[in-house]
Amino acid sequence: MIGSLPLSFVIESIRPKMSSGRMCIVVLLTSILLTSVAPNQRDSACPPQCSCIAFQVVCDQQCFNQTQMSSVFDNINDHAIEILVTGNVFPNMTEELFWYNKESVRSLDISNNSIQILSSRTFQFLSNLETLHMADNTISMNPISLFRKVPGVKDVSMRSAFQSISNGSYIVPNLTEIFLDVDLNSLRYLDLSGNNLSVNGGFRSLCNARQLKLLKLSNAGLRSLRFNTDCFSQITEIDISLNEIDYLDAEDRSALEAMPKLSMLNISLNPFRCDCIAKGFITWLQNKSLSFNVVDKDRVTCSGVSLYNINVAEIGCNSLLGMSIVNGRLTSWGLLSLSVVVMISVMIIIGIIVKHKTTLARKSYRLLKHLRRNDYRSLGIEEQEFEEDVMIYAV
Repeated sequence: MIGSLPLSFVIESIRPKMSSGRMCIVVLLTSILLTSVAPNQRDSACPPQCSCIAFQVVCDQQCFNQTQMSSVFDNINDHAIEILVTGNVFPNMTEELFWYNKESVRSLDISNNSIQILSSRTFQFLSNLETLHMADNTISMNPISLFRKVPGVKDVSMRSAFQSISNGSYIVPNLTEIFLDVDLNSLRYLDLSGNNLSVNGGFRSLCNARQLKLLKLSNAGLRSLRFNTDCFSQITEIDISLNEIDYLDAEDRSALEAMPKLSMLNISLNPFRCDCIAKGFITWLQNKSLSFNVVDKDRVTCSGVSLYNINVAEIGCNSLLGMSIVNGRLTSWGLLSLSVVVMISVMIIIGIIVKHKTTLARKSYRLLKHLRRNDYRSLGIEEQEFEEDVMIYAV
């Protein structure tokens, strides 16, 4: 019976068949149908066009605007435990979502709402919140001390929350500001994937999260880790896949080895190099005595070759050119090094020619002098004409 189905289930069942332009109209018609078919099954305090079953409130893909979203939160009952409000347009979330304490709420999902601004006041009256998901938004400024009012939060997903803003650039999340003066002792799961953390990751600000077990930093523009190992004594899983890491240096490797409970590391789909610089990293990676498991090994590659299939002893090195030969062929890093050397050499030669063109012209002419002497004599060229000819030759 359709009246017993959650609205989110109905929407998900038709989404693959429906274009995005018609989705809002279909959502509104579906909401009216659900309301008319089973009015007795809806909570009396359920927001319009939302689905409320037991202690769950779902307002998924309703295309609510800023004003409507405020009304949605005003109409959520005092017994709700799980709130899912996604797929709307709610850019400004600097004010409190609720005007009084919603002690019952344990889970809040506000993903994909085009959120641009948040503040420490946003979650002020959610003192018992444990799960907070706000992925796929367009936050355009760093919210300072965002989690100050939710000290018990355990699961936080900010995946792709700091996406492209109006001018096409990306904001760099400043974790130091976001987690400023925040008690993260309850935090167990943190997903920061899909954000640009290349400039100011601020991982030291996570030192308060001493119970953190899973950290996801996939596709975050990272070139290295630089973790403070004292901050991650309880961590069991780290995902740094799909970044810009070309190798893990000795400091990064030592940091990972110093995490006593680390059991899983994902480093796949990074542009790893396999030259002399990365030789220590490849040797370390192939070490059978590592205390943790590196997953997705088939996608830990260099120039299409798995790092686990490379014979480290066969990595030939040319210290002068910085080239490497792996399994009998020049690596991409070696080719790049060779190209740079050739280009620099050509530029140096051109510079020398330009600087000493007159001198080089005179010397070159004198070398050819004996070959061309008869021609000059037959034409009757005098010494002055000879000098002019040299100057023209130099130019």
